[in-house]
Amino acid sequence: MVLVALNFLELLIVALAAYRAARIVSVDDDEERVWVGAVRERIEIWSANGRRFPRNKIGDLVHCPFCSGVWLSWTAYAVAVFALGRYGTVGVWAHLIEAWAVAGGQALFTALDNGLTDNRVELEMEES
Repeated sequence: MVLVALNFLELLIVALAAYRAARIVSVDDDEERVWVGAVRERIEIWSANGRRFPRNKIGDLVHCPFCSGVWLSWTAYAVAVFALGRYGTVGVWAHLIEAWAVAGGQALFTALDNGLTDNRVELEMEES
């Protein structure tokens, strides 16, 4: 009896992919990907003009890597399971647990990245 659809290494890779996707969607704003900032700005305008849920909350997703990361983690997990042909190997509950595990890994990587970034800023401020 198989208890997992993806092994630990595969879950780690999917979590890293979700982390990177969430970072691109909600944080990155560099010169090479100007279109990401433009899309984010259009979503904010569209969301601000909405008076009803969920339209008025979608703008929040594009600024929070934890918020967008959950949805992107679940999407990345589903893509990985289907791409590897493992969608029928375990029950629904196992898939749900693994999808949440990927989201947890993405959140962990985001928290670590935020901590490292905050420390770098503090060190730069102390040096000046």
